[in-house]
Amino acid sequence: MSPDITWWQVIGTSALASAIVNIIANVALKQWDHRREDSREDEKRHVVYLDIAIQLEEFSFRAEKILESISEGIAKYRAEHDARSLEALEGLSFKFDESIEWDRVPAEIAVRAKTFPRTFQRSQGFIMAAWRYWADLDDAWEYDAERVAFYGLGAIRFCC
Repeated sequence: MSPDITWWQVIGTSALASAIVNIIANVALKQWDHRREDSREDEKRHVVYLDIAIQLEEFSFRAEKILESISEGIAKYRAEHDARSLEALEGLSFKFDESIEWDRVPAEIAVRAKTFPRTFQRSQGFIMAAWRYWADLDDAWEYDAERVAFYGLGAIRFCC
């Protein structure tokens, strides 16, 4: 050692260098941890998006089958004037599974998705009122077919 450097200067510079290395290592590890956590959250969010999309897709497939049966039922009713073909038709309902973790997706998506089944169900009110007061049975089923088509298409658009 040169005579100008004392033992406390060696220890001080060594401690300073060690502290700087530790700070840099800690910052790098924290950034790596944050990226890893963000990646995990993104994966979980994508799973929720996929779950929502699958349920909406299943709804649109059921809507297509219901549309076909309504069309066949109306045609049979008009040809044979037998209401049994329309009375045997099933309605379509939709509700998301309880297992969806809505807090993992942005609020805008959650609100749009949560209101979808509610508006679909509420739209049936007009059809039921029309059937009770002025529409024939086949007209009411035509309105329901339009409702099912509209929301089936809406489910597909929501997924895209």
